[in-house]
Amino acid sequence: MNDNFKLLNEVEIDLDKYTDLEIDNKEELKLKMKSKIQKERKFKKSIIAAASIGIISAGVIGAGIINPSLAEQIPIVHNIFKELNYMLKLGYIDYNDIQPIGVSETSNGTTVTIEEAISDGSNVFLTYSIRSDKKLPRSGESIPEEYRVNSIDVGDLIFYGKEKTRTKGLSIASGGYDSGYFKDDYNFMGMIRYEISSNKFEVPDSVNLELEIDSIGYPELDYEKMIKGNWKFNLNIDTKSNIKTIDINQTKDAFKINNVSISPYSIVVDYEFKESFITTREEEKNNILKRVKMDVDNYKEAYYTGYTYEEVKRDKKDNLISFKDGVVRDRACIFLNPDLVKETPKELKISFKAVGIKDAKDTVFNIKLDN
Repeated sequence: MNDNFKLLNEVEIDLDKYTDLEIDNKEELKLKMKSKIQKERKFKKSIIAAASIGIISAGVIGAGIINPSLAEQIPIVHNIFKELNYMLKLGYIDYNDIQPIGVSETSNGTTVTIEEAISDGSNVFLTYSIRSDKKLPRSGESIPEEYRVNSIDVGDLIFYGKEKTRTKGLSIASGGYDSGYFKDDYNFMGMIRYEISSNKFEVPDSVNLELEIDSIGYPELDYEKMIKGNWKFNLNIDTKSNIKTIDINQTKDAFKINNVSISPYSIVVDYEFKESFITTREEEKNNILKRVKMDVDNYKEAYYTGYTYEEVKRDKKDNLISFKDGVVRDRACIFLNPDLVKETPKELKISFKAVGIKDAKDTVFNIKLDN
């Protein structure tokens, strides 16, 4: 692991052209919050989270970041991913998967460009740039120069709007915050992640992603002060990644694990359970909760979710899951956070548990990932 960043250390970038970072303690808190485990589903968000970051420490950027096992394969590629990798200490992108996009939309003096994309069929990563004829909104107050990190003006921006897909059988949703920084008062660069869901339980060859952005800002900014406009993108992104699928086909009690797929970016688990594991309204009233929990090595609760009849009905309608003949089938996507998963994942523990029932036994599957 010590030489995983060997090629990144050799990248030559003129650091003098970047300005210093000005962040307060609120920004540091955002970074810590950003690395929290994804506890529940994040489907149907109303915002397109574009970039949020705080103090950048070595190797930390939060959910959606990638296992470094392929770092030694990195060739020289287009600028945005390379600069973000180097400037923000990401170090986890497999450059072989990058697809150039280069599509721009300008509205009210502000240009948004989708620069590049990566897709492993379960996630889409986009790099983007924002250029405006007016100063871009920023959060946070200045900090003393001695506390700035690598003289990088790390920032916090969010695209507000909608995302959707025209790919049949797929659903797409914002997957959270990733990193970005200001090149100056009028230019910003960042990376955003989207989560792909499918009731077909297959890796699509390509993904259509449509974005409709109507404002740009950050959560603490009054809506009236955000940059307003109309930026629309229709993107078709190929699935290009090194994906390994492990057939499991194990059944215990009312539960079954079909397979586990591993890419440099995530672990995806295809599993089933009988209708009796859906939490009823009466059980909710009695504080009985049925939950699926997954641990990756020492990364506890890397995935944690539950199901009610209302959620199952909604998610089936939205092509997120399958519910047929009294059996629910779903896919859990676990993003590999390098701050928590230090090396290539070796073991996955999947637990089905009923919280609130005395002496209830968990059903547990232990799966080796390094076979």
